Amino acid sequence: MAPLLTVVVGLFAVGAAAGAYAAFAPRPPRAEGSEPEPVPSAGRFGEFAALAESARCDLIFSMGAIDDEASRSLLLHALDDPSEAVALAAARAFARAGSIGEVRRYASERPGHRTHALLQTLAMLE
Repeated sequence: MAPLLTVVVGLFAVGAAAGAYAAFAPRPPRAEGSEPEPVPSAGRFGEFAALAESARCDLIFSMGAIDDEASRSLLLHALDDPSEAVALAAARAFARAGSIGEVRRYASERPGHRTHALLQTLAMLE
């Protein structure tokens, strides 16, 4: 029993020493006026833009079930998301809600390869 107690006390002492060093170790001084880099934001959707791609898709599918102005606004913003998966999730949410016209209007306002591919993919999913 004594050797086991010695090992446990030794491990506790090593852990306490490591914790004390982490708490009191010298750190390089912060430059005057330096602030952490802000997360790139997209206006009022800054928190949305900071999420991981999979979290943005999950949020889009959740918001697609809610039929209100804030949800539609987020879905329209998501159509411009840099990730094609998020944009497709938003288009799919519009389609499921019976608002495919929103996606078509978006595509007519922003012609190009991406919107063409988005509409083709959406048509295959329907």
